[in-house]
Amino acid sequence: LGLDIYNMISTVGAFIIALGVLIFLINFFYSIRRGKAAKANPWGADSLEWGTALPAPNYGYAELPIVHTRHPLWEQETIHRGDAPLKAMVEELAQWPLHWRAAITTTALEAKPTEIFRVSGPSIWPVVTAVGVITMFAAEIFTLRILVLGGLITMLIGLLGWHWPDTVETTERELAFERRHNIAVYPNGSPTINRWSMWLMILLLAISTALFLFSYFYIRLQHIGWPYGNLPLPNLLWPLITTLGVLGAAGGMAWANRRIGAEDQTGLRVGLLAAFLAGAVAVGAIVYDLLQLPFDHTSNAYGSLYYTLTIFAAVILLGGLAQNLFTQIWAWAGRYSAREHIAVDIGALYWYAAIAFWAALGGTVYLSPYVV
Repeated sequence: LGLDIYNMISTVGAFIIALGVLIFLINFFYSIRRGKAAKANPWGADSLEWGTALPAPNYGYAELPIVHTRHPLWEQETIHRGDAPLKAMVEELAQWPLHWRAAITTTALEAKPTEIFRVSGPSIWPVVTAVGVITMFAAEIFTLRILVLGGLITMLIGLLGWHWPDTVETTERELAFERRHNIAVYPNGSPTINRWSMWLMILLLAISTALFLFSYFYIRLQHIGWPYGNLPLPNLLWPLITTLGVLGAAGGMAWANRRIGAEDQTGLRVGLLAAFLAGAVAVGAIVYDLLQLPFDHTSNAYGSLYYTLTIFAAVILLGGLAQNLFTQIWAWAGRYSAREHIAVDIGALYWYAAIAFWAALGGTVYLSPYVV
């Protein structure tokens, strides 16, 4: 077949790979038994990962490095020198906190410390989640539906345990540290990181919404008559109820956020409950509208788009309800205060964004057939 030369090249390549693996193994075991101990930063590199002692401790630096340049190991005499206030804070952080793991957030351009917050400690829940995911996909290969369900349940339990918060009291020592070093300390998580995480979630939903809207109008512009197939125009009563529900939910979250800022626990709980009920009404109106339709998602392209966009809008609102439900549980447990209530704050942010998503999706599905 004229492939002899190619088969020969492939065979030679396989032997070359095998030889390389053999050399690697010989060097590996020789280095373990007789190799010279490497000194710190043997390559003379410039970045912080090479600045630790060898073997490198699992925590990296006990005393955080102070960086002034892009190449700290090349351009600084030491990475443990800075102005007196910053040096004092770093030295104290090397000895504190003792009961939770701390990290620092900084400004984006100048890397000035802005807050100290607690990060996760050792946990079995990531392993439980991974076992659930592996079980689910492995069982799907062999079409073992019961095991798929078991893997899904295991994964959900793992995720719930993973993200369930451990409340840490803000003691006088944290408050004293704040006063000494003029930096916020959050033993229950970073407001900055949580807020940016919510913005990333909103961005993801915005991209998905834009793709759905593009699909809708792409198909819409291919047809002169719309709704396609002489289907009836949308009923505007149920989207009106949904709109009022979404606005009510956002208003309830705004109220709850303001009240906890004033240390009003009752106002917080009332606002969260009102937001949940209003959001539930909004989702219920979407579902009821779908149940009343004289067509379904298989009727034609219009029916498919109608169902897709409205169900996606309902999923967005359900996400807000789920977050609200957990926030309510913690609110009734007395977990929030004027100082620490980031879950309420980002919950309100989500519902503000939900107004925009519903305006885009609901306006497209229910109003555009009347005007376009």
